[in-house]
Formats: sequence, structure tokens, C-alpha cells
Amino acid sequence: MPSNSFPGHLARLNVSCCSNDGGASMSKRQRSQEPDHVDYSKPISQPLTAELVEVMRLRILELEFELASTKKQLENSKTDAPSKTETTNKKQKTAATAPAPAPVAVAAPITTPAQDAKAAAKLLKTRRKNLFDTMKKSLKEPKYQHTIRTVRFEEHFSFEDFESVFSTCGELIQPTPTNKPNSTVWIRDYKPGDLPTLFADAWKPDQLKGSSWSVGGIFTGKSRKLGQVQLDILSLEVQWSTNQQKATVKVDVLEKGDTSWMEM
Repeated sequence: MPSNSFPGHLARLNVSCCSNDGGASMSKRQRSQEPDHVDYSKPISQPLTAELVEVMRLRILELEFELASTKKQLENSKTDAPSKTETTNKKQKTAATAPAPAPVAVAAPITTPAQDAKAAAKLLKTRRKNLFDTMKKSLKEPKYQHTIRTVRFEEHFSFEDFESVFSTCGELIQPTPTNKPNSTVWIRDYKPGDLPTLFADAWKPDQLKGSSWSVGGIFTGKSRKLGQVQLDILSLEVQWSTNQQKATVKVDVLEKGDTSWMEM
């Protein structure tokens, strides 16, 4: 702030109003005799006169006034400017009250009957493959010791999927007009000859393998793993629950070529 902004430029006006001693102010004649040739940036070598002391006092008052005015301007600028919190709240309020964009309608793709049939065939192929892969994995778990093993596993199916996969062959046990017609559990039975039709392209019997084990006993000791063996499926049964939308598959299996079960 320039020094002449002080009211009346105190260095050139009577400032008796700023003094309470009633006689410390300078007269016009005294101010006119102010030693302007004094360089105040350097130590004063000449004797301090009353006039010189008065000039210094007035300059101090002027600087104090300038400092007070500058502080007031800074405080006013801070008060007028919105705080960071206010600005953030205003942005949030604006965003909250802004109207949400209207949803864009997406038209469903139009398919032809041929495309629908192709998609259904692809889904059926996938479900059959998943069913065969799950069965193949489950058949690896038991120890095969020349006895029939029963393996169970579960798969989730809707009624439409259950019908498309399992109704192509086999025998419906229930519900039938003569056997629990109101049952919510559907049971179908399949013979070995039905399996190629049931699994279609997914049917790969050479991939059905398990581990053969010796039979342990008092004289033979603990059972030992003998190696990998090919498996034959003797029968397959599926039970599908309407409430659970889940199919439980039961498979009776034996080592390939083993006919000892026929003698039982």
C-alpha cells in the first residue's frame, strides 16, 4: 500500500488528533522545516532534533496504519471467498439434484426359428458333455476290486433341460399313471444300450477309467493299488426333484470284462 494512502498523508499534515499529550504534534511551520535531506536508510550521524524525532514518530504511525489496512483487506477477502467445504457441499448438492439420465431402451435381438433351433441344439450338446465329464470324474474315486461299485453325483437342471437331456431314451419309472402319478420326483432308468443315445456325441466309453486295487486280508496284507483299469457301466438311474431343480445320478459300474458279478 503506498504511503500517501494514509489520510491526509501524515508526513505533511497536522496529526495532533493521533496524540494524547496535547503538545506532541507539529505545527505547519515546524513541518515545513522538516529536514528532507536526511537519509533514513542509514544510521543518523547528526544530533537528533525535536523535528527529526517527530518525523520518525509520524512515519511509525503511518506504517502502523498501512499494516492495519492490509490485514483488514486480507480478512475481508477470506470472508467473501467461499470455503472449500462450502464449494464441495454445493457441488454435491448440485449433483444430487441433477436429473438422472433417462434409461436407453435396448431392443431385443430378433432371431429366426432356425437360429433358435441351432441355439437349443448347442445348449443340449453342452449339457450332455458336462454330464458325461462329471460322471467320468466321479467314476475315478472308488477302489475297484472286482465288485460292482455304485457312484452318485448331482447336477442342477431346469425341467426343460431335464426333459431335453433325459427323455430321449430310457424308461420312465415315475410318475406314471400306475406309479405315483402325482409325485414331484421323476425317475428314469437306462440300460447300457441306452447310453450312446443319452450322451450322443459326448459318449466316449474309452475315457471311463478307474484304479484297480487288490483285496486286503489277514494273509494278503493291506490292499494295494494295481493300476488303471477300463470301466463298464451296468446301469444308470436319474432322479430329478421338482422342488430342488436338481438331478441325482446313480451309476452301477464294474471293471471292463469282469463277469464275476453275473455269478452273484
